[in-house]
Amino acid sequence: MDKTISKWKTIDIEKVGNFKVFDLYYKTRINPNTNIAHKFTSLDAPTWVNIVATTNDNKILLVEQYRHGIDEISLELPAGIVEPNEDPLDAAKRECIEETGYVGQNDIILLGKVRPNPAFLNNYCYHYLWERCDLNYDQKLDENEDIRVVLYPIEEIINLIQTEKLQHTLTLSALMLYFLNKNLHIWQK
Repeated sequence: MDKTISKWKTIDIEKVGNFKVFDLYYKTRINPNTNIAHKFTSLDAPTWVNIVATTNDNKILLVEQYRHGIDEISLELPAGIVEPNEDPLDAAKRECIEETGYVGQNDIILLGKVRPNPAFLNNYCYHYLWERCDLNYDQKLDENEDIRVVLYPIEEIINLIQTEKLQHTLTLSALMLYFLNKNLHIWQK
């Protein structure tokens, strides 16, 4: 199986509109194998960040908040959008402080970056780690945010995943990179 995959040629881009958190486009592209044009939906979204923030007593900060897409409360890592001209690292720090009030004593480190859903999204999500966090501030939430901070021992994170209490894909990928970075094999218990 030595098949080569080729990039599709874009022959038309139609902006459908701006929808606050993304721009919607229809992109017409030619399949290189059939030379037939097809129209695809594409979202131009800003860069996102999330942060694995740990405390001195080996707990991970998680946040609970209502999510409109699922019409449910979601348990996830502190996260948000990178503002225009903002460095992703600064955005992660800002989001952590705003959503939780916690500040790390160590430098923030990049765990990695992922493509949230390359089937129709064009953006990245940067995953960061901030260790030895202490509660130094009150939350500073946006008017549409209602967030409860919860701390879980690192050893309980796998149970949260296995019992489907943690389902946010970007939280899960950040935690995977965290476990790999720390060489933690808690899933082998």
